[in-house]
Amino acid sequence: MRDEDDIELRIRPYLVTRGRTAVDPRLRVDSTVLATGQIAPTEIRAEHGHALGLCQRPASIAELAAQLDLPVPLAKVLVTDLLVHSAVCLRATPDEAPDLHILEEVLHGLRRL
Repeated sequence: MRDEDDIELRIRPYLVTRGRTAVDPRLRVDSTVLATGQIAPTEIRAEHGHALGLCQRPASIAELAAQLDLPVPLAKVLVTDLLVHSAVCLRATPDEAPDLHILEEVLHGLRRL
């Protein structure tokens, strides 16, 4: 990492988002995002590029926040920006817990193996 990138990543968190707080309403802490490959991490601002680099494999908002050392709401702002520019895609997150009956059947099947 270059020295200027290191300095830029250590600035106050609200400066990373330029004071913006609006996020895509679909984003949850467990939402999973994945880079689309349409934008290279080097083509955008350092903090967005770092986040995009982490999205080369599926990553949750919580994972991104931890790896970027940012609060979850700020990570959501960065991901929202990436979504707007089609740099990442949002993977569907189930709205409800899986059906207990199905889980029991799967477990029963696994035990028979």
